[in-house]
Amino acid sequence: MGRAGEMVCDGAKMIKCGDMFEAADTQPCQNEARCRAGLEAGKCGACDPGIVMCMESDLYECSMAGEMVMAQHCDSPALCDDVGKKCDPAACEMDQHKCEGGELLRCQDDLTEFQSKTPCPMELCDEAGKKCNVCMPNSKMCVGSKLEVCNADGSGKQEMDCPMDKPMCITDKCVQCMSNNDCMAPNDCQTTMCTEGMCTSPQLKSAGTACSSDGGKVCSLAGSCVACNLDSDCSASERCSIVFGCIQRAAMTVVQLLPGVFSVQVNAGYGLAVDSQSGADAVTISSGLFRSAMAPQVVGMTVVQPAPGSPQTVSVTGPRGGGTFGLGCGWDMFTDTTATLKFAEPGMDVDGNVTGGTCNISVSIKASSN
Repeated sequence: MGRAGEMVCDGAKMIKCGDMFEAADTQPCQNEARCRAGLEAGKCGACDPGIVMCMESDLYECSMAGEMVMAQHCDSPALCDDVGKKCDPAACEMDQHKCEGGELLRCQDDLTEFQSKTPCPMELCDEAGKKCNVCMPNSKMCVGSKLEVCNADGSGKQEMDCPMDKPMCITDKCVQCMSNNDCMAPNDCQTTMCTEGMCTSPQLKSAGTACSSDGGKVCSLAGSCVACNLDSDCSASERCSIVFGCIQRAAMTVVQLLPGVFSVQVNAGYGLAVDSQSGADAVTISSGLFRSAMAPQVVGMTVVQPAPGSPQTVSVTGPRGGGTFGLGCGWDMFTDTTATLKFAEPGMDVDGNVTGGTCNISVSIKASSN
């Protein structure tokens, strides 16, 4: 027995010593360990010192005084290990997702492991978005002649028509062409190829290559289909004009149809200019494409511009409009491009009467070409 007022244990029984060293008060404890733990406080301990237990997510340990004290807070009840007297580490975070083996996995609520959420092909598994995508974000693919574009978040696709300048769709992009046949050159004298979905710039074929576009038959140096490049491309009676193609070698034909009036046929591709005029009276030149004019006023000028497709007729009329007093006196055809037309200048007596005329008026004309 102990001293007066001292608390002692007799097995599982806690005894308080009286003044006469007798047992003044006793209280039964659950066991001797709890009795000894509570001696200082004068009451039985609530637990066995050193005992560990989990309460929800908290790990408690019994102190030497027999009181349960929280030793550690665990991330989940399942991670509280009273046997190991510790909190186990979490295998993952709350609502964490990851992709593995063709599945989208989600962390269990107790944080002990990942569990399968849904089957998900690896290329469509989105850990950050915590979902399986419908398609690869921002990916593109051709479906027929249309381009399918996946949204930036992979949630769906949008179908787009290819633009007019790239109307075809191949693999994952719109292109201008898929083969050389899809590339159209401007004409027979130029060629273009399909390279990596784009038509190359037109390349010129060699001059003289046969062609049929635009009514031509040979290719020019400029890549156009033209009637001719050289005189040899035309018939024997024709020559090659850069502007008008094959034209008659003879520039003009002079025909006198009426007294004092010359009809001059200017062949296709040629024009007509007045070189000079001699004589006092004026000679008039007119055609459907040129207003009447006096020869002296247009000397040195082209009075009829070169005609592309058909002959032109020009009238050259002598003094006083012809008649017996404006007789044509004939012409000198020096070449097939120049001629001198001769007219009679009327003579008069002292009374002013016309008495006739002499061939002393002439106009020199010259065909021009282009």
